[in-house]
Amino acid sequence: MYRGFSDVTLDDQVAALHALAARHGDLDLGRVGVRGWSYGGYLSAMAVLRRPDVFHAAAAGAPPTDFRYYDTAYTERYLGLPQDHPEVYERDSLIADAPACPGRCC
Repeated sequence: MYRGFSDVTLDDQVAALHALAARHGDLDLGRVGVRGWSYGGYLSAMAVLRRPDVFHAAAAGAPPTDFRYYDTAYTERYLGLPQDHPEVYERDSLIADAPACPGRCC
């Protein structure tokens, strides 16, 4: 997860969803929603913004959409210092993804 936790966590969620669908044939992959708070809210928002082919609805509570403004003890452990790795913080920020929000985002 070091310097790229957004890719890792989203890929894990997609893989887990497909594994569940393989075991449970009644799971409707055309109607997948996700919800979360804080990092879970970030993951929920990121899911519909970056993988709308998989996630169709989200409830994102208090998502840290730009980790440059989040808790440093948590963030720097995974992403390093923002001044040393600005590209990492830019890649994990959801701000640039927001204009492409599918459907109705609020």
